[in-house]
Amino acid sequence: MKGKGYVEFIANIDEIKDLADRGYSITAIHENLYNEKKITVLYKQFWKLCKIFEIKPKRIDSSRILNLIMEGKQKKEESSKKKSGKKNLSTGKLEFDNNPNNQDRHF
Repeated sequence: MKGKGYVEFIANIDEIKDLADRGYSITAIHENLYNEKKITVLYKQFWKLCKIFEIKPKRIDSSRILNLIMEGKQKKEESSKKKSGKKNLSTGKLEFDNNPNNQDRHF
């Protein structure tokens, strides 16, 4: 009969494989499942089980990482355009223009 850690690992093996396929490290997967109380096995045993079942994080090529970074920057720029701030010269305070058309408010 296998131990409790083995049973917990098998019960979560689909999630473990999915996270590894998405590029998460074994350490990150263990930490996530451990914090969610889905497993109680310590990291060393978790790592051994991953090795037995040949679960390895897939490497993400550098071009994909660059694309993800650029997408994040574009989203950040888009959100900052929606919430652009202007300084009111009479009060010296930064005021945000929530009107996307910029027609109704003048500073």
